[in-house]
Amino acid sequence: MPVTSRSLPIVPSFISDHQSSRSPNRRNYASQNFASISKCPSPECRCDPTPGGLDIDATTPLAGKCPIYDQHIVILTGRADWPSRIEDDDCKLIGKVKKALQPGGSCYHPDRRPLLSASSQSPVDSTPWLSGIAIYRPFARILGCPGMAPGEHGIVHDKETIEKCEDSLIDSLKDALDINNAGRESDVHPDRKGGESASVLICGHNARDSRCGILGPLLEVQLHNVLAKKGITGHTLVMPDADHPNLSKPFYEGHVKVSELQSFPTRTVSHGLISHIGGHKFAGNLIVNIPPKWVYNTALEGCSIWYGRVEPRHVEGIVQKTLMDGVIIEELFRGGMDKHGKPMAL
Repeated sequence: MPVTSRSLPIVPSFISDHQSSRSPNRRNYASQNFASISKCPSPECRCDPTPGGLDIDATTPLAGKCPIYDQHIVILTGRADWPSRIEDDDCKLIGKVKKALQPGGSCYHPDRRPLLSASSQSPVDSTPWLSGIAIYRPFARILGCPGMAPGEHGIVHDKETIEKCEDSLIDSLKDALDINNAGRESDVHPDRKGGESASVLICGHNARDSRCGILGPLLEVQLHNVLAKKGITGHTLVMPDADHPNLSKPFYEGHVKVSELQSFPTRTVSHGLISHIGGHKFAGNLIVNIPPKWVYNTALEGCSIWYGRVEPRHVEGIVQKTLMDGVIIEELFRGGMDKHGKPMAL
């Protein structure tokens, strides 16, 4: 299938309800040549069939159906059974972060366009952590909050302790966003050990729309299998830095050793289901986040690529062409954000 190089300067027409309605000036849009192919290659591996009767919009052009945002703030909840409004979830950190991002909140800035999601990803494996925060623009991590589970001495972490930790995380989030807004690279818990780890976030918000609730889990299973076939480690963790101030007694020591963090594998793909990102009628929807130091290609490093109408048969092509080769698949492309924070569209 021929690969073409195209300039992507056209303004997307869709603005997410998570953001300001102000549209940036056209000169702020990416005008860089990116390699692309018109169709997703046919899979070589066995794929689960796409369920019928989902009422997917197969005719409306996908180009431009992507929000314009500066940072994608993802709350790591370790599960995907969120209510329709994620701020009503039992994970109170979601509501606190949303409030902090709104006018009058501690993380609000009039020129900031954050996108907020919940994710089924987890901060650390096999530990009683309730939640954490990952930022995919810029690529940083601010983790995590202890859960209501036995602690170092068999003590259940109390509500007050958890609330203090959550408030501390929001302070760290504000620091990271303020640094980024000033045009400097964030040095607040940067994704050093995971700097070579990409992520694929798949909408699986069943309480919001069953189409994504049905397709999302199927796509994640297919993704995990394809990554294994390609020799890429797929996981559902977003690992923290060992020197994060919250990684101290009683929250962390005794659960996972610092030496285990140091050996966290690179060249991996973290994947998970996320909450509503718009465009349910275009299910399945997913975001491919390629970090600035991605080992497989440099063409799309630092970019976030949004795809829609993704079926299990497309997953292998997305892994090979976009993750490994740095090529955009036009028939699935909703839009994206480049490494400079400028929108991309076909």
